[in-house]
Order: sequence, then structure tokens, then C-alpha cells
Amino acid sequence: AGGFAPPEVGLLGDAVVPAVGMREDQPTPSSGGTAVRDVRKTKSPRHVFWAAVVSLTMTAVGSVVLSLPRAFAECGIAGGVVCLFVFAYITDVSLNVIATAAVKTNSSTYLETVSSVCGPAAEKVLKNCLTLLLFGSLVSLQIIAADLIGPVVESILYGNKPGWWSSRCVINSGVFTLVYPLSLLNDVRSLTATGALAFVVLFAVAGALCVRYISAGAPIATDVVWVNTTSPGLIALAMPVVSLAFTCHFNVVEIGTDYLNRKEEGIKREGADGEDEDGENTSIGTNATKINSNTKSVTRIIRVTIWCLAFPFYVAFSLVGYLGFGRNVSGDLLTEWVGDREMSVLQILVALVNVMKYPLMGFALRGIVVEWVEQGWVRWWVKQRSAPGEAEVGPGETAGEAMYDPLLANDDDDETFAGSTIDDSNDTQKKNRVYASPFAVRALCLLVMHVAIAWCAVVMRELDLVLDVIGATCGVCVAFVVPGFVLLMSGGLEMSNENAPALTTHTEDVPVALTPEDTENETSIAVEGTEHRRVSRSKKALALTLIATGVITGACGIAAVAVELV
Repeated sequence: AGGFAPPEVGLLGDAVVPAVGMREDQPTPSSGGTAVRDVRKTKSPRHVFWAAVVSLTMTAVGSVVLSLPRAFAECGIAGGVVCLFVFAYITDVSLNVIATAAVKTNSSTYLETVSSVCGPAAEKVLKNCLTLLLFGSLVSLQIIAADLIGPVVESILYGNKPGWWSSRCVINSGVFTLVYPLSLLNDVRSLTATGALAFVVLFAVAGALCVRYISAGAPIATDVVWVNTTSPGLIALAMPVVSLAFTCHFNVVEIGTDYLNRKEEGIKREGADGEDEDGENTSIGTNATKINSNTKSVTRIIRVTIWCLAFPFYVAFSLVGYLGFGRNVSGDLLTEWVGDREMSVLQILVALVNVMKYPLMGFALRGIVVEWVEQGWVRWWVKQRSAPGEAEVGPGETAGEAMYDPLLANDDDDETFAGSTIDDSNDTQKKNRVYASPFAVRALCLLVMHVAIAWCAVVMRELDLVLDVIGATCGVCVAFVVPGFVLLMSGGLEMSNENAPALTTHTEDVPVALTPEDTENETSIAVEGTEHRRVSRSKKALALTLIATGVITGACGIAAVAVELV
């Protein structure tokens, strides 16, 4: 949506990219010559793979980890681990549904994937949910940063009394100053370094807590239980917190796209057949072979993120908090050591993690805002250029003999872009994606958005319940309900667009979530130029499970809010 501009198209782009460090007079692979490789600037497939894993991990792992010990206190040790495992598995399935559908439809964003599979109405619903969810998440990050930094500043400068430098206004203004320039970056690749630093800091904090717990003799509180059988209703109230612990759906397609593009660039720099991180050849073969290879690559990123990093990290952190403090553990684990100098440092570091992951969390929202700006700018421009008495011409409609598409506009030309030469190929437009609106207009709109986020964090002190409601409605919709409907609509996807890859019946490497196992009832449903075959019974059951999970989790979240109000 909007500002994402990868060097190639979607998850299957095959544009030729010149080698990094190559002079203009040197031959490229596409011209039949031999590319000159700059070893210093060439990144190995494993480096690119782990960069994608870190970015996806930092999208999923965040400040919710501080609340997980409390969730374990409501579920018990075994209950908490089982609950975490179940939602990790369900999130794994839903992420693979989205990623596989994106590969098959050659989409480059979550919104574009849903539009291709389920139609524009579903895209509109998802866009509204994403807007509310991401706006609320960014406000929450601002609030948490102020809550963590404020007490430390007060203890250092004011003797544990309120002061100007510890006020929410000053802290949230500082966070805004740091993150706003990063929000102007056009692609997720530019945020890799920030995400990697946040990744290191967060795991260092978790390691420090574990070392502290072990050094204290690994104490176990007397009220620790394996399963909470006395108040089973508390388990239901803990579900919303655990359910969204792995949510990264709004960035998974963009991160997967960037990974595949960077891997493709590396192959083309070599000027010969390449291999992925598992040694499988990826530069030759049919479209179906490439689809299978790309699907496997993105699936591997998802599963390493969830099962090798996020899940064990959550379990270890939750057990340290619950075992050490028992059923009365705080909803913010770090507040259990108020006044402790070492914990004060960790609080600052966790706040720093929130600041560093803020641009990554807000990347999808940035795209939505930029898309709105583009649409509004085009309508305004066409209206200004319409002759008196003529009907207004909207974006994508014929004005005289020319058709305007903002994707082909020149970002540096504010006055003549409407006369640009138009290429009717949608793929060509995506490869050359630029903006219709001037940079200053986009920057101003993003400035207004981030100022509004900071303002909400400062003045709306009773915002926690509102954010809980947004998570219980929009969050579960994004994470479970929409992927369920995508799976229902995407059984045996076959592209009717001549520019899209022709899918064959090869299914051996396609993830379980979308592998056609049953070819019965191949009734076709046409949606936006894409032909869909009715999904098999097993996939339908899986899709309904995802939708039911979202509905039940959302109901538990609303119930938790009601209990808090009472």
C-alpha cells in the first residue's frame, strides 16, 4: 500500500538489477556479458535470510512480553506454555496462508494480497482494521516508553518526585523527534539496522533478567501452580494477551518480498544459476518451481521467527517472572524492581527497543497514509486541470486520450507529471513506482499522523481500555479472521492475468495451509481477474478454525475489558 517500492514486483519479481559496485560501462548479465562482482558489497543468502528473520521477529516481539508473566499467573505453568504453543501454531498457519497467497498472486503487501484473493470489499475492511490497530499500537508504544523512562528520570533528577524532564510531554516529544525521520523511509530494507539493534537489545535484557534470577538461587514462589483449576475464567481473560504475542501479519509480505528481491539480486550479480540458503537452485526452472521455492523461503523465515526465536523467548521470560513473583506478579515485570539501579537501566533499554521498533511497526500504516495522500492529490490535480464545464476525471479514468496513474509520476516534477507517458502494463508501473504527490506533501501528512499519535499518548490517560478493545476486535481480525477468509477463497489459485505466473499442479513443496489435497468440486469463482477453485474440505476446516479462533479470542478480550470496568 502506498510507499512500498521494492526493486522488483511482488514476491515473484524478475526485473534485472545491475550489480552493486558495477560501473555503467561494464556488462550486465542481461546483456550477455560477465558481471563484475564487488565482493565487499555482495551479501550472502544467509545474511539476507537472517536480516529478514530479525525484522519479522522485531515486528512480532514487543512490550507484550512484559505482560506474559501475568498471563502465566492466570493460567499456571503448563496452562501458560500450552496456551502460548497453541497460539504460536495458529499464528504460524495464518502467516503462511498470507505469505503463500502473496506468492501465488504476485502481491507485495498484505492489503494487495487480500484484494487479489477476496476482492476490494475485503481489502477495505482490512485497511480500516489495520489503520485502527497500527495507530493504537503506536500510541501504546509511546505510552510504554513514557511509563518506563519517566520513573527513572524522576529518581535521578528529582528524588522520585514529578518534574518537567520526566513529564510525558517531554518524553513523548523526544520519541517523536527520533522516529519521525525514520517514518519517511520508503522501504522496509532501510529499517534493517534499526530492527537488528532492537533485536540485540531486547534479547540482552531478557538474558540479564535470567542471569539475575539464576544468581538469586532460582527461587520459586509458594503460590506457583501447574494449571489454574480454581479460577478457569482467568485463562479466558489471559487469551487476548497471548493471542497477539506473535502478530506480524501487516509486515510479513513486505519482509518476504524484500528478502526474495535481495536474494534475486545476489543471484543476478553472479550472472549464473544461484542457490538459496538450503542449497536449492532458484534461478532456473518453471514458474511453478519458482513459486514453490519462494514459498518455501518465506515459510522458513516465518517458522524460524516463531519457533526458534519468539516462542522460546516468551516461555523463558514468562517463567522467570512467574516463578520469581508468583500469582501477584505485575502486568509490567520490570516494575517489580522499582528503585533497583540495574533494573532502571533495563527499563531504559526496553524503552529504547520500543523506540527502535516504532518505525517497523508503523511501516504498514505509513503505506496506508501515503496511499490516501496519493489518491487525494490525484483528485485535486485532475480537478484543477479540468476545463470549465467538463466532468471531473478520477484517478485511472480516461481524460481525453491520456490515462493518468500516480505510480508513474515523477517525484521531482510537481507541475508536469500529469502529462507523463503512460505504460498500460501494471507490472511495469510497479517496477517503476514513484509518487504523484510532492515529497513535502507526504512528509507533512506523516508529520500530522505522528503528532496525533504522540498527542494521544500524552493527554488520553484512560486509553488503555480503548486499546484493549481495538486489539480484541481489529487485532484478531487482522491475525486470524482475514487469513481464514483468504484460505477459504484461495484453494487451488490459478491466475488468469497473462502477466501473472501460470501455476501448475506441482504441490510437493507448497506449505500445508494451501496445498490442494482434494480436487473434488472444482467450482470456479472469479474475483478481480483471478480464478479460484473451491477449497478442499480439510482446508475449509482449517479456515473455519482460524475464523473461530479470532471470534472466540475477540469475545474473551471484550469480556476482559468488561471485567476491568466493573
